[in-house]
Amino acid sequence: MIVLDQINYLLIAISFLTIIPIKTFARPEKSSLGNSMAYFPIVGLIMGGLGAVLSLTLDQIMPTQASNVLIILFFVVITGGLHLDGLADTVDAIASGQERRGKLKVMKDGAIGPMGVAAVTIVLLLQFIFLNNLTATPRLLAIIVVPAIARWPMVLLLWRLPAARKDGLAHIFTKETRFASFLISSIFTLVIIAGASYRLGWANLLIIPILILIAVFAAKVFRYFFGGTTGDTLGATVELSAVIIFLAISLLSTYA
Repeated sequence: MIVLDQINYLLIAISFLTIIPIKTFARPEKSSLGNSMAYFPIVGLIMGGLGAVLSLTLDQIMPTQASNVLIILFFVVITGGLHLDGLADTVDAIASGQERRGKLKVMKDGAIGPMGVAAVTIVLLLQFIFLNNLTATPRLLAIIVVPAIARWPMVLLLWRLPAARKDGLAHIFTKETRFASFLISSIFTLVIIAGASYRLGWANLLIIPILILIAVFAAKVFRYFFGGTTGDTLGATVELSAVIIFLAISLLSTYA
């Protein structure tokens, strides 16, 4: 039963983070959502693996730059644009200049304003630029591991930061998240980073403190502006983490 429970948590994580049609063994309970967070990096790794297969295929029929555009598009599509939507709503809320309750209202409204559009555009462009700066093995490994390790700061936020609202999935996740889920997620992330560092160079272990800094910075920003985290701020964290990790791998591949 323990093995089946863990498989069920993984399936719940896949269904939550992607548009992949997955049926779970049992109807998810609130505690199941919290437990599923342990497998968020694994879901990212699955996405990255699919992206790598797509990349190897596209590289045979088109220029690398065009392939990189389609890889980034693939990551947007497989998540249903969920994280980009969160980024846009978060930036619009912060840029609104309203007090905390007003910011949360702007975020919940869902309409994307000019600042949100600008944020999404810049993030996608930066991801393309940094990915385009990579070649051969570093590029392929970046496609595989970035979606995985970019989801770890989200897990840390859900474990340590309160929900900004008393409704929504963020409230359920923050209430049901346990240290065990955070620990398992952290172990998966460390193993993934170590595996990538073995191939790319041990200097890439610097990604570990970078991830911690991302999470700490995001926690302070979201607590200051919103009093906690929401589903939108979590999406923003994933997208910004991906940009920074792509940049880190690009710089380390060039100079380390």
